[in-house]
Amino acid sequence: AQCTSAPGFASTFASRFAEACSLQPLAIQAHVDVESMQMVVEEPAEIELSGGRGEPVFVASLSEASLPARAGVCEGFELIRCEHQKLSKLLPCPAGHTLSFTGTSTGSDWTCSARQEECGCVQGKAGFALAKGGRRFRCATCDYNLCAECHRARSEAARWLVDEDFRALRPEQVLSRERVQAPARLVFRSPLNRLPNLSERQLGESLGVRRIKEMHFRRLVVEIGHAWKKIEVTNRDVLHRFQQACDEELVLNNEVLLGDEDEVEEALTLPVGTKLRLSQIHYEGSTKKSKPSDFGNLVLPIVLEWGRKRP
Repeated sequence: AQCTSAPGFASTFASRFAEACSLQPLAIQAHVDVESMQMVVEEPAEIELSGGRGEPVFVASLSEASLPARAGVCEGFELIRCEHQKLSKLLPCPAGHTLSFTGTSTGSDWTCSARQEECGCVQGKAGFALAKGGRRFRCATCDYNLCAECHRARSEAARWLVDEDFRALRPEQVLSRERVQAPARLVFRSPLNRLPNLSERQLGESLGVRRIKEMHFRRLVVEIGHAWKKIEVTNRDVLHRFQQACDEELVLNNEVLLGDEDEVEEALTLPVGTKLRLSQIHYEGSTKKSKPSDFGNLVLPIVLEWGRKRP
């Protein structure tokens, strides 16, 4: 869905984006020309589910360019938790009346009502010590006041709703736009979580190609077979050394040493066999596997993930 909430936002953002790119040290003959930009909202309803009606809910299909897919979720994963935000962010008093913001106090004629409750005031103060100069949320009907810190803490806690009954619904209803709107928190469980320590071939036979595509399965094997860490690369010479040292599968064939002169947080020695991983590069809604030849087109700084095989 195109972002239309602010007139001219897309064109303005495109102009600023092109200007920022022009200041980056891009590869030779690289060119940036952005005239317009489209903002796309990814809705939870785009994830196709199966099961439900009292049974576990599983992922049946999802776009490989979606956020869950880039996080490793694929067909066969089970949806175990669903949270979404309330449409209204207004916090009520204990009697149900909406609290209104009255501004910053100039006097000391009020105190936070939370200090008289079991949870207490977030700031831990009693009496009128915080009233003067403090921001106040008030229900005039009940003479109930909350300081800004208590109001913020309770608003965050009350803003997210946990969907306890999604397994009782039909699969197309679970993440429908009528029930769940972005932003949402979705927790998935891998089918590998319930399997013993089997070989790659045995896991493939147990899961079956219908539940998890081969590409997704290999991604999972790489994910759980390596201990991953991140490093921020700000030096193009370092990026070039990585490019020269790794093969087409982004596995190091030569040892790479990083020191203080390479502008990294700490000195590192990446041995032969270390696997590198870049953010996925997107092409018109699909994803493309990163290759060493992509290194020269990346705009610094970037976050590079490196993994060593688990014993």
